[in-house]
Amino acid sequence: MVTSSPWRKALGRGRRALATLVGARGTVAPATPPSADSDATARYRQRVATGESSGRAALAVAREALAADSTAEALQLGYGLLQQPATAQAGRAVLGLCHLATSTPAQAWAEFEAVQDVELRGAACPEYAIAGFGADPDGCAARCTALVGEAPASLTGYPALVLARHAFSVGHEPLARLTADVAEAGGFGELTDYWASEFTRLRSWFTDGFRRAPQPGLKADFRFGVLDYKQPDNASRNVGDYIQTLASLGHLVRQQGFEFDGDPEVVAAMRSLRGTVKPERLIEGPSARVQLVEVQRDGSVYQDLPAPTWAVMFGWYLHPTFSGGYNLPFHRNLRPLFVSFHLNKPDALTPDAIDYLRRWAPIGCRDWQTVALLDAAGVPAFFSGCITTTVDTVFARTGPDERTGTAYIDAQEAPEEGEQIEQSVGDIRPLPLAENLALAREWVQRYHAEYAEVSTSRLHSYLPARSVGCRVDFRPKNPSDPRFGGLIGIDDAAYERIRHGILDKLAAILPLLAQHTDEAEVYRHWRELCAPDVAAAQEFLGSFGFGRRPLPQVTLPSVGARVIVVNAPRASKPLRRLLESVSRHAAGYDVIVVGAEADFGEGVHVVPAPAGQELTMAAVLDALPDATRALVLTSDAVLRDDPAALFDTPTSASGLAAELDVRRARQSLSVLIRRVSARQGDEPGRALAFVASAHRRCGHGRQVPDARACVIDVAALRAAGWSDLAGELIGTYSARFAEALAVVTAGDFQPLPSHALTRVALERHDPDAVVLLGAGAARIRPSTLTGS
Repeated sequence: MVTSSPWRKALGRGRRALATLVGARGTVAPATPPSADSDATARYRQRVATGESSGRAALAVAREALAADSTAEALQLGYGLLQQPATAQAGRAVLGLCHLATSTPAQAWAEFEAVQDVELRGAACPEYAIAGFGADPDGCAARCTALVGEAPASLTGYPALVLARHAFSVGHEPLARLTADVAEAGGFGELTDYWASEFTRLRSWFTDGFRRAPQPGLKADFRFGVLDYKQPDNASRNVGDYIQTLASLGHLVRQQGFEFDGDPEVVAAMRSLRGTVKPERLIEGPSARVQLVEVQRDGSVYQDLPAPTWAVMFGWYLHPTFSGGYNLPFHRNLRPLFVSFHLNKPDALTPDAIDYLRRWAPIGCRDWQTVALLDAAGVPAFFSGCITTTVDTVFARTGPDERTGTAYIDAQEAPEEGEQIEQSVGDIRPLPLAENLALAREWVQRYHAEYAEVSTSRLHSYLPARSVGCRVDFRPKNPSDPRFGGLIGIDDAAYERIRHGILDKLAAILPLLAQHTDEAEVYRHWRELCAPDVAAAQEFLGSFGFGRRPLPQVTLPSVGARVIVVNAPRASKPLRRLLESVSRHAAGYDVIVVGAEADFGEGVHVVPAPAGQELTMAAVLDALPDATRALVLTSDAVLRDDPAALFDTPTSASGLAAELDVRRARQSLSVLIRRVSARQGDEPGRALAFVASAHRRCGHGRQVPDARACVIDVAALRAAGWSDLAGELIGTYSARFAEALAVVTAGDFQPLPSHALTRVALERHDPDAVVLLGAGAARIRPSTLTGS
């Protein structure tokens, strides 16, 4: 994936929702006095003065601001341009850039789709294409087809490449092909060598490209997939991936009765591997001719695979394919046997993916975090550990072990005289499968022949090196990374249980394929074989649960049935602006400010936070009377009308009314669970405990409420477990207040009423919104908050 351009980097960074120029209803207020331009506005005017078009100047300046993490400046520029009819479309385009960088494609497309000028659409690419194909593929395809046909000169090579990639990924190959043709003809100007090569690579995935060429069904007793790691979006440069494939092939070559057909170079590699199988691992078994079929782990859906093709589906899943998302389910002709499966992207676990995994379950998982996630989704799963524990199968030792060396593989600390080796090798990405398998074999051979000790931060140095007998010091950057649950800190007995569990299962299944056993019978046998492990996994996960940790005591004044609670870690100008708006529009309500120790005048009660902001916020909610309704706001908000309608809004059974959090990569509760788990650092056991307990409570598929502006029914929240769980989540697991609220309510919340809220840095402005979230940081002048 190309990440060289500064604005493309900006798209990948989640940032706070900062700033807005939105003031009084229906108007756009200046963020500063009219005589004082923001830096972005000044730069924009300078560019226009040199003759650059207003649209291109605005987009260039906005991209600079976003790349510098100055979202506020970009937003100010966008809203400022929106005020004048002549620059309004440029303003929409700038806001589209901002919302894509901070929010979701849908939020960005709400702005971009208002851009009617074809030249400006081209100037707004690649962001225009990323947002459109992510939110409205057909509508975006129609607009981009006109763009490429009518105004190709508005694009340069990289934006055109992004457009083609995303069009292809959502099924609009004719547009992708048209874009590639125009690029080849010079319609987007001169292409760099890299851009040209990437267009060529994309063409290889078109329906007539060589990646889509049918793999013939040769005469064989069964077909077996050999995993490679290429797809339209990415190609692996991690030697560890190919070490996993090498380990998987050991299970085939140990079957002495198997002969192989397929790609001659891969077949030759298999025959060579057979000569190095450990004698004690050889299995006589039935005779069979096996066709080896190259299967792209993340891109199988684009291949033409013979039916059926059996495959052990192991490893890290899943790279997305641009706007097309995750290619799960896999190719319809694959018959997967899941062992050592790690689902790194919980968002890939869609309803279709869940149904697919249930069909081919049980799923043997590389780590306990994946077991917990699949179990929460109702998919039978068990902990198998990693297939690289079995790579020693093809590394028989023919003489004494004379290793003395020490290797440092992407080690965090290595002595100057030590050999520091990087396992990520960019040059391997375009190489054919056989060559990368040879590299993986050479890599492990060095462990086997040269190194007595290995120090590494890489999982697939640690496990294979240990497999062939090295003493390994495994020091990952974050021991609580979800990839490591059940694999880090294990003793030799646990390692052997993993290794032999995988060896025994595949040794039982592969002969069935050789004997032409009916597919249904193979999976029946698989389920029986794995049933004890599934039961053990469910028992293990069921042993976890959140403990109880009391919240700190706080002193509150006597309050009425409706109270405004402000989450404000520090006294600030935005906080004072919020309190000014409260005095103007909500003078009859009690106000509690949590954290910021200052005198805010009569009617505002301050609760200091010596125990920490997050715990104190939780404690304040718990200390409120049962009959209370609380409107929770962050200090970076402004009230623009009486919030009575918010207090009256229905809440969920767990006592919460809120909007879906639309900040970038924050919508999924399963992703939130992974995020908090990974925060446990040097306590991987605690990380696993959190994942297991949280998924047991929350399941999978729930969404995250935006706790920065929400309404809480205190009695219902307390009944949902707030008093018992919030202290544990925050105090033990370092969850933040908003994360604790999401877990306690298990993502159960009702939406706020219409016109309740505008998150001005994240979504299109509603001029009738009662609450502006992000308005405080935009330094809106008090005179603009009258609501007139």
